[in-house]
Amino acid sequence: NSQNAPASDHERQMLEQVVEFGEVMEGEVTSNDKRYFQAIYPDRAVSRACVSCHNAHTESPKRDFKLNDVMGGLVIEVPLD
Repeated sequence: NSQNAPASDHERQMLEQVVEFGEVMEGEVTSNDKRYFQAIYPDRAVSRACVSCHNAHTESPKRDFKLNDVMGGLVIEVPLD
């Protein structure tokens, strides 16, 4: 979904790590000269409804999600300044 695309190359790289390893990624990022703590949590397919919806969605990056697969990430940013 283009509305939920990574906001930066750094965020894209962190999301790729989350999807590959299924672990939380966190660190400090700078955007527009402001520092943020950023954490990206794995967004897992926790029910059959998640799997069915994502596998059927026209903009889904893949069509073979299974239960407990990491489908993406939830990004949380907290200002540090």
